[in-house]
Amino acid sequence: MTIKASAVRFPIDAENILRAESAGAITAAEASGSKPLGALSAYWNEGELASPLQLAVVLFVTALDLTTADETYRVDVEVASTEAFADAEVVVSSEIKKVGQHVVAFTREQILDALATAAYVRVKITPAGTTPSIDYWAILSPLVDR
Repeated sequence: MTIKASAVRFPIDAENILRAESAGAITAAEASGSKPLGALSAYWNEGELASPLQLAVVLFVTALDLTTADETYRVDVEVASTEAFADAEVVVSSEIKKVGQHVVAFTREQILDALATAAYVRVKITPAGTTPSIDYWAILSPLVDR
């Protein structure tokens, strides 16, 4: 018997959207909305993350200005212990270089290494260069059918 790979790698659900498709282009650093990571609260596992072992922030880049060739777009996946993100820590960083789907994968262990009390996650885009502009929407997704 063979097992067929799923055609759906990133389930898109309104509950997992970090930045809406209609949010518009940005030209300066901006953080998306955040999502809770599912910290447990029973005394025997208080603070433990109930999130999957592997997650991804999936960015759907619809427009990207590369006119002068010195534009750069850094993506930081950040975690924090509260929704205010006062103690934000970067879990993983990546660079966006083209229009299309951009996947930033990370593990539960990377989250905990970045911040042991992590309870929320978001994405932050930092454009730089002469005329940076990026339009994207983003979701948080468990990694399916690796």
